[in-house]
Amino acid sequence: MIVREWQLMVPEEIKLVKDRASLEIRWSDGVTHRLGAGTLRAHCYSATAIRGVETSAAASPDLDATRITRIETVGAYAVHLSFSDGEERGIYPWPLLRRLGE
Repeated sequence: MIVREWQLMVPEEIKLVKDRASLEIRWSDGVTHRLGAGTLRAHCYSATAIRGVETSAAASPDLDATRITRIETVGAYAVHLSFSDGEERGIYPWPLLRRLGE
């Protein structure tokens, strides 16, 4: 497996924007990304989110109306996000956030 330089980067700062509709992430190489809550919610890999997609049991969330309700770091490798539609189990490793920002 080839590891790219940006995959080793960690955020220096993660801010929840006032309207809770996006995260602003400043990386150790000086790059800053703003990721929308809808984009982040669409890339949620929790078992609940995946099961909902596979079984179509859950209605698709309105991604434009989705807001981030909670943010917590997970060790030194990821951030845990909760969303206004009730999804509470999304874990986003640093390389995923960087890739979404690119």
